[in-house]
Amino acid sequence: MKIEQVRKIKSIESEFLKLSKNDKVRLCMTTRSSESFAVEINLLDDDLGSVRVNIETISQSQVENLETVLEMLQGSV
Repeated sequence: MKIEQVRKIKSIESEFLKLSKNDKVRLCMTTRSSESFAVEINLLDDDLGSVRVNIETISQSQVENLETVLEMLQGSV
């Protein structure tokens, strides 16, 4: 996972998802258990409309990465 940071996180890029601070994002749902963390977000795209993204973690490092994504998007959500 690549994270670009200048004071605050500007963009995050993983194998299948690329987010920037300026993306229009709406947080729909979060679910947390002792083993996993799941998030459902809607990306509002000018060309495609609303794109639903589900992210479910299966390891502690993925939980930390997802927490970083939510931290970055906090200003956008």
